Amino acid sequence: MTIKPIIVAVALAFATSAFAQPATSPAKDKKSIEADYKAAKKKAADDYKAAHEACTKMKGDEKKTCDKNAKDARKKAEDEAKATEKKALADLKAAKK
Repeated sequence: MTIKPIIVAVALAFATSAFAQPATSPAKDKKSIEADYKAAKKKAADDYKAAHEACTKMKGDEKKTCDKNAKDARKKAEDEAKATEKKALADLKAAKK
């Protein structure tokens, strides 16, 4: 059948197009960096809320462990967002020099 080679060719074209993207993102301004940070913090809070909601259905040690894992995941996401913001702001400052 001739359709299979066409499907494979199209799939390969889409797969390799992802590698054609530039390695660095375009420079951002301070407002967009801060907006990204705010969005990342909101996502961390939303993820925590969903995980915490799932924990409420549990009892005992399982619930405690679930709550701890949810809090740890939120803290990690917030820390990563802060580090990313700090690096982006430093890169922006360095680019202006």
